[in-house]
Amino acid sequence: HLGSIESSKAVFEIISPVSGTVVAVNSSLNDAPEQVNESPYEKGWLVEVKLRDFSEDQDLLHDCPAYFEFLQRKVAEIDV
Repeated sequence: HLGSIESSKAVFEIISPVSGTVVAVNSSLNDAPEQVNESPYEKGWLVEVKLRDFSEDQDLLHDCPAYFEFLQRKVAEIDV
């Protein structure tokens, strides 16, 4: 659990897709939270994580098409 994000409708937990240690937090978001949406890959980053062992977590990370297929399989499992 890396933290939470509060929107106008709800509070969402941020769960890390990898194991490791948080080494930096983007505290500038306290004053400019809109950067998360406006500049997610530059100014809007949330945390920097030092990976414990990427080879353990690598299979959990997918590109968009692979993740979409994964979700379709999960929905099919639930849709009995």
